[in-house]
Amino acid sequence: MLNKKNDKTPEGSIELNVIGNGVKIKGDMTCDNDFRLDGFIEGNLKVQAKLVIGKTGKVTGTIYSINADISGEIQGNIEVKETLILRENALINGDIKTNKINIENGAEFNGTCTMKEPKSHNTPTTPSTSTPSQNNNLESA
Repeated sequence: MLNKKNDKTPEGSIELNVIGNGVKIKGDMTCDNDFRLDGFIEGNLKVQAKLVIGKTGKVTGTIYSINADISGEIQGNIEVKETLILRENALINGDIKTNKINIENGAEFNGTCTMKEPKSHNTPTTPSTSTPSQNNNLESA
């Protein structure tokens, strides 16, 4: 079941979209607000806010979100801009790209994880001034 608070919510409140247990959707989905999935999606899912996948939730496809809290099953890659939490019941078969990750005991993850590179502190690197021939001279001395 797809639930959405009415469009006349007070400023500053958070709208939450929910797909309940037993609902199956085939196709790509995009959501601008927080999103909770307890059903099944076969397709790509893009959430411009926080994504929560409950214990009964399942996605077969690629996931993109700002933050994600996963307890269900994912068959596909995950890209999270900020923080990804894998709860104890999570089952992930795919690659992960995120800035921060928290994996609870019991979570299963089969794939690779790439942490986004930290921002540079503008620290210049000093190139080596020695050449291979100079190094050989040092070793023989």
